[in-house]
Parts: sequence; structure tokens; C-alpha cells
Amino acid sequence: MLKKLVERGYAGQLLLANDLCLKASLRKYGGWGYDHLFTNFAPMMRMEGVPGREIERLIRLNPSAFLFEG
Repeated sequence: MLKKLVERGYAGQLLLANDLCLKASLRKYGGWGYDHLFTNFAPMMRMEGVPGREIERLIRLNPSAFLFEG
């Protein structure tokens, strides 16, 4: 679904999030950890054919704009 949204031109309006609400979600206890978006999800987006410039937008540019320019 994310790839479809990017292809339709919505990449500039998307913010990605990683929810950790259980101790078991931490890497120390076998979970994905806080870096899941960068270490697992970004490579998955590349494998699915999401262009690198759009991944950069999703994981760096959009959050920066939201936090500092909003």
C-alpha cells in the first residue's frame, strides 16, 4: 500500500512511525527494536521497488519538515 501511495504522488504527505509499547518489542528481548524503520523497513521498501529518493523523503525529509518547518 505504501508503494501505491508513493506512486500516486503522496510521498510528501506521509509520515512513518514505529510503535514500541511492550518490553518484548525491544531488541534486547527479541523484538524489532527502535531502529526497525531504518534497518528493516527501508531495505524492504527498496526490495519492493520504491525509489531511493522517495525513501529518503519518507525517512528523513518529511519528519524534518514536520518537526522543524511545521
